[in-house]
Amino acid sequence: MKNQGSVAVIHVAKYLDSNDRLCGHNCLFCMEQMEPGCSNEQLPTLETIDAAITHYCKSHGKISKLYIAGGEPTLRGDFSELVALVRQHCQTIVLSTNCDYADENETIRRIIDAGIRHVATSIHGASSASHDYLTGKAGSFFHTISAMKKLMDAGSAVTVNTVVNAFNAQEMAEIAQMFQGKNLGIEKLTFTHYMHHGNAYYHNALWFNVDDCADTIAEAVKAADGVRYEVTFRDFPLCLNSGLAERQEIVEQVDIIGLQPNQLNVRGEKAPSFAKNKCRQCTLFDACPKYLVANYGEEINHGRVD
Repeated sequence: MKNQGSVAVIHVAKYLDSNDRLCGHNCLFCMEQMEPGCSNEQLPTLETIDAAITHYCKSHGKISKLYIAGGEPTLRGDFSELVALVRQHCQTIVLSTNCDYADENETIRRIIDAGIRHVATSIHGASSASHDYLTGKAGSFFHTISAMKKLMDAGSAVTVNTVVNAFNAQEMAEIAQMFQGKNLGIEKLTFTHYMHHGNAYYHNALWFNVDDCADTIAEAVKAADGVRYEVTFRDFPLCLNSGLAERQEIVEQVDIIGLQPNQLNVRGEKAPSFAKNKCRQCTLFDACPKYLVANYGEEINHGRVD
């Protein structure tokens, strides 16, 4: 079979000298802010980005789909030039964005004019109370919903991710129905169990025992059956509900294109292979996502699961 190309992501709004990033949000579970610290806020240049993608293509062949991620890529002053550069390497581009723009109309114009036709964004609650708390930005819920609608009206497909944690787990069914209620024609909604890394390392209150959420997940699965868009679940144990197996998000292999100077490394984004004994003994283990099982039903202690 002919190689169709790889899927990759490049973080264009992440500072080169630290794990911090350029973003108007400060999500409690953000994977891109691994630790607090100082930064000289040096972003990768277009030349560095071009060199990194070129290096990747020489080593791994063509890219079939490339995610432009951040922080928040649209905050770069050279965003339009960046997209044009990336398009020289890959025609299928997905913009990962929080859709919370200071100048909403102008930013959306730049996105559409750059030829972006697929946007991946996030909604982390059924209301501003939970979403704004988790993003650390007042007003972000309403701004994101507004921009999503305008992007779809302009011809862009929109997919939504919800990072499920202790603060919004009980809202899953409401979130599943929310976009249809708001007449937002999204392509897909994915519920993703949060990972205890990055910013979440400093926010143990995010942890919740999924064993206690079987009824909540059942309500979410039922709600998903009644909407027009696809609803999937990522990193939830299949034993919690019989409907999870057919709605399990199939995570594609994604390569991360490194941007550190003199270290244009590439590493695959794969699920870890560890699992709890109670999971290994389960008949569903082989089909179950392994990304979650490290903290499935266990206590968090300083970012580690004992």
